[in-house]
Amino acid sequence: MERWAGLLRVKINPHSGPLFTVAASLSLSPSSKSLTVPTTNAIFFTGDKVEGTGNSVIERLSNNRNIAEILVSKYSRLGVSVNAWVVEASVFNGPFAVYKEFIPCVNSWGEPKCYDHLAFPASSSTVSLLSKCLEERERERPGTNKESALELAGNTGPAHSLLSCSLSPKADIRPLSFETCCNSLLEKFLRKSGAAFGIPEYVDGRRKCDAPQVYQFSVKKVINGGDREASEVRVSTSFLHQAKTVVFGFSKGGTVLNQLLTELAHTKFLPPSNLLTKDMLRENCSEAWEESQVLPSSKESLLNSISEIHYVDVGLNSAGAYLTDNSVIEKVADRVMHGAGGFRVALHGTPRQWGDSRRSWITNEKERLLQLLEVAAQKTAGRIQVCERLYFGNNLPNLQMHFEIIENLDVS
Repeated sequence: MERWAGLLRVKINPHSGPLFTVAASLSLSPSSKSLTVPTTNAIFFTGDKVEGTGNSVIERLSNNRNIAEILVSKYSRLGVSVNAWVVEASVFNGPFAVYKEFIPCVNSWGEPKCYDHLAFPASSSTVSLLSKCLEERERERPGTNKESALELAGNTGPAHSLLSCSLSPKADIRPLSFETCCNSLLEKFLRKSGAAFGIPEYVDGRRKCDAPQVYQFSVKKVINGGDREASEVRVSTSFLHQAKTVVFGFSKGGTVLNQLLTELAHTKFLPPSNLLTKDMLRENCSEAWEESQVLPSSKESLLNSISEIHYVDVGLNSAGAYLTDNSVIEKVADRVMHGAGGFRVALHGTPRQWGDSRRSWITNEKERLLQLLEVAAQKTAGRIQVCERLYFGNNLPNLQMHFEIIENLDVS
């Protein structure tokens, strides 16, 4: 598969605020060179800067473009189509990363004073930042006329009904045919409620087998204010996939994961309905097309799409490297028990962080989070999963292993 890779420098707020630098590696359509919808978006938050070490391994693995390609390589070997995004803080105090747009209360060194879900800063900033990156990539693309970077499933030819679909007010997308809208709505509906109708692929919102099936529905549309016309709509479950989100926090970048978990605990979850209601049509099909977007378009869709959370040798010179708030983990577990999607948390570490006797709180916090997640895993019957992986365990702590873990990371 062809890819576009590069560095994007964007502002979350175009009128003010600092520039973010994001390294991206994105999958492309071989024919149109436009972006395709991936299976997974992998978002990697980096830590403090380390420069001038003279160590070629550290220098190579401090390069964000290299990290993006490492992520792509890891998921490609697993047969996963992935877009990789490597995000560094917009502000550095010397070498110290300060994620002030993502975490509500940080000191001048970027160390968190607390994690608070109010205003959902981490999820909102992530969605805004990566959306701006897509816009910037399109502006830089040779020969672009600012058309949408999305490839949509279905027929986007001339409409012959009163329904139309759009991704956003700015998207340059032609109205969709009635059949295409119905397909999109039914795909969304089956994902949420297919099990109630005996469709085995999607039980509890998760695909249970790989063999695609085709289902046929009779749908009526209203034309010219009253006439009804029946239309048979065939929906293949091969199209029913939603791009997952996998988040990585390396070193201080782990603080962003703590904030995302805190926000996830307070994200409203609406149980799926068993009926295709008029309310879904009133939404102008925008939710149905959520499935066909390169990125989630809202903080809610981002948080609900998270399938894996990877803490990668995280650590701070103060408390707060790992989330230890029992009430947050309990709320997350309660959401999953009431039907929200499950996810996996992986704690990856080296002796550089986990064996540092001068910063013993790092290991203590890690053990506390591990314990809380193990309780949540039991409570949710395994829909929340947790694992702990130690790398270079037989070696003495050193700075090189802190970066080498990125290359040796086991994401399977």
